[in-house]
Amino acid sequence: MTDPEAARRARHDAVRAQVADEENVADEENKATEAEVAENAAALGVSLHLRISRSLDLELRRQAAAEHIPTPALARPWLRTPDVSRQGR
Repeated sequence: MTDPEAARRARHDAVRAQVADEENVADEENKATEAEVAENAAALGVSLHLRISRSLDLELRRQAAAEHIPTPALARPWLRTPDVSRQGR
């Protein structure tokens, strides 16, 4: 194999790897969107407004971005989870 041939194959391999990565990200985004649609269909149409600290807001937004999901989709499961410390009161 010649050097130009090896370089061409390396470029093709890099493109294939990038396409595979992009497909994985798209699949994850599709799953998150489907989950949010299902949540929205099962949820009441009631908005909830909370006052939170700026640092918590930034942390929630950072984590949601890292998981490629909307911030409300990240927070909803936490709001649904019962607080163990309040049980039995």
